[in-house]
Amino acid sequence: MRKLENKNERKGLEILKRMYQFGGKTFITSELFKTRKVVTYTKNIPVGWIDYPNKTETYNISFTKTKRILILGHTGSGKSFLARAIMNRAYMAGINPVIVTDTAPEYFTSQFPLQEEFKNFILDIEREVCTKGLPMKVYYPYFLYKFMGLNIPGQVVFQYRISDIMPSDLSAFVNYEDLSLGAKLEVEDLIAKLSKENKKLSTIDELISYVASKEISNVTKRVVINALKNLKELGVFGEKYERETIIDDINQNIIPDLNLFGWQRLDFKIYVAIYISIILRKLLTARQLKQIKSDKHLLLVFEELHQFAPKKTANTAQAITKRAIQDVVLTGRKEGISTIFITQSPETIDPTIIDQCDLILVPRGFERYKLMEIVKNYLPDYYTYPYDFGISMNEYLASLRKWPDGARDWLVLEKSGEMVRITPLGPLTRHKEEGEVSV
Repeated sequence: MRKLENKNERKGLEILKRMYQFGGKTFITSELFKTRKVVTYTKNIPVGWIDYPNKTETYNISFTKTKRILILGHTGSGKSFLARAIMNRAYMAGINPVIVTDTAPEYFTSQFPLQEEFKNFILDIEREVCTKGLPMKVYYPYFLYKFMGLNIPGQVVFQYRISDIMPSDLSAFVNYEDLSLGAKLEVEDLIAKLSKENKKLSTIDELISYVASKEISNVTKRVVINALKNLKELGVFGEKYERETIIDDINQNIIPDLNLFGWQRLDFKIYVAIYISIILRKLLTARQLKQIKSDKHLLLVFEELHQFAPKKTANTAQAITKRAIQDVVLTGRKEGISTIFITQSPETIDPTIIDQCDLILVPRGFERYKLMEIVKNYLPDYYTYPYDFGISMNEYLASLRKWPDGARDWLVLEKSGEMVRITPLGPLTRHKEEGEVSV
């Protein structure tokens, strides 16, 4: 270790060395959020107290290997509060978060210092690091910004080019499921030709000209061209704004945050799905091609998972995002990609994703029937005797407390079968109040 240069630097190091016993790390306070010149001793992230309020022991999540974390909870239960607490400390430990679906949005508040009233929910030795926020870049798709007009701090409006999609994405834009059999076959043939010819089409107008030149029925041609014109009119693809630079952000230790405010508008769901799939493809490709530095451990955060990866897809948009998220889950471990999934409806989530989770965190007041539905697959050995298991689960959930200071207990279910009751630590950055959109 290098020699410490001055008294303040030595003092900061001595104070924060104590974080080692809590699963934290040693760093120079004044440099923490500026240069990230940190010395990481461990990637065991403290997420809560096991014996609250006596505060005798912290519960840690180890990120020495990739982790799949599922956080459950109804609206107002504190699931985003807990997710941000994990994300903030992961960043401190040298892990790079990427907020893939900030639907509220609320994660952008991690740019700002923690308010004084929330400092009761952090470790005493962390108070020094809460005077500044985390470096973030909030990305807002132009087509959403155009219609919603939301402006939040740190926001960058961006736009993809038509060259960023894959030929197979074309079927999503033409309501493929509603086409006649003949039209479906023609669209499939068109996609196959695009793939085979490896056309480098950079604008929608070029793609429209390409479609117009092909020998397909006038009806199918009109459907495809009208869909492409709609993309241009809405601004889904174009050259008005630059693309996002998420890969560069990660390499520079900046947290990318995809703001999806307004995504539930009927016209936008399919376009949001394509944007999410493009981003996830870029992350996986960048990992495989080593465009992201080899020492970077990624932590992808997905809010409202039940909307993007349901057990039964209700539309093409859900099918696209589900497939993209499954790819990350199934191939991401060897690429050093961890995930935090957040949902209020775990019983509707694709079981492949739940089965891959290492931890499930359950808040006080969560519905037992929803939990039982996923546990019988997640912990089959515990479910051998459903009646006995139901009684035990009732006892665990009933033991979760709400404390006078507002803290609420959570139940942690580990893949090993262990169950631990914790009182979660809060975020190290500004905590967004419920219902707040901007600052």
